[in-house]
Amino acid sequence: MVQIKPRSPDRRVVIGVAFALTAGVCYGSTNVVGKTVVEDYPHPLAISAFALLFGMTIMLLLARKDVPNALRSSRSSLAIVAMAGLSSGGAVTAIYFALKNGEVVVVSPVVSVSPLVTLVLAHFFLRSLERITWRLVFGTILIVSGVILIVVGK
Repeated sequence: MVQIKPRSPDRRVVIGVAFALTAGVCYGSTNVVGKTVVEDYPHPLAISAFALLFGMTIMLLLARKDVPNALRSSRSSLAIVAMAGLSSGGAVTAIYFALKNGEVVVVSPVVSVSPLVTLVLAHFFLRSLERITWRLVFGTILIVSGVILIVVGK
């Protein structure tokens, strides 16, 4: 009888999943803390500005040695990073507005439709880097279906 050994996951995959789980915990915590904060501050834009300022300050301190090299390396990459930063800043701002006007238990799952957006954009822009499989599409549809059930059921 032949035994099939399961493949051991690549170290990079494990590290990637660990950081993704960390991001999920951080984003989930942010929504709960954010809901508390939007009740105290007069405007979501002020909260967003402070959150992004503190986040940028901490990241610059952590990456201070790498920033000069990153600025010199590639202007086109820097433009893409700037677009990602603008997109992220817009997301943070939108979340605080959503939390100001909605319940955290509804807002957080609705924000979770981001995998659908990621899947569509990856299909168009990352064809040479990432392979979109039916398994990924099915998983994304399950996520979005769960969000719809939560919102409609509320």
